[in-house]
Amino acid sequence: MEPWLGSPVAQSMIQAHGVQIGLKAPYLLHAILAYSASHLSRLHPEQPKYSEAAKTHFTRSLQAYSTELVYELERGNANALLSASGILAKLSFINTPVLSNEKMSAPPVPAWIRSMQGVRTIMSTPTLRKQLEGGLLGDV
Repeated sequence: MEPWLGSPVAQSMIQAHGVQIGLKAPYLLHAILAYSASHLSRLHPEQPKYSEAAKTHFTRSLQAYSTELVYELERGNANALLSASGILAKLSFINTPVLSNEKMSAPPVPAWIRSMQGVRTIMSTPTLRKQLEGGLLGDV
C-alpha cells in the first residue's frame, strides 16, 4: 500500500485540512485513522494492534459515513463526505480479499465499487455539489 491518499493535490488537501474537517465529521477522522493504521500494519505485520486499529476505525468510519448519507445529507458536509468517500473506497479496494481460483457463477460486486456509490449521491445533491465547486476540494 502506498503511503499517500491520492493525487498530490488531494494528498496536500487531506494533510492540511483533513483533521480539522474530521473534528466536525467523525467518519472522515476515522477514515484517516483507518488509512494510517492500515499503512502501519503493512510496515509492521508482526504487530497485530495496527491491523485491529485499522479494522476498528474502518468500521466506525463506514457506519458513520453511511448514516450521514442516509440521514444527514443536506447538512452541508460536502468536503468531508467526498474526502471520506475517496479514502473509504481506497481502503475497501486494499482490503478486498483475493478470490480463490474457483469459478463463481456470479461474482459479487467488490466493496470498493459499492463504496463509490456515495460519490454519485454527493454529486447529485445540488447543495453539496455547489459547496464542492466553491470549496476546498474544487481543484481536486
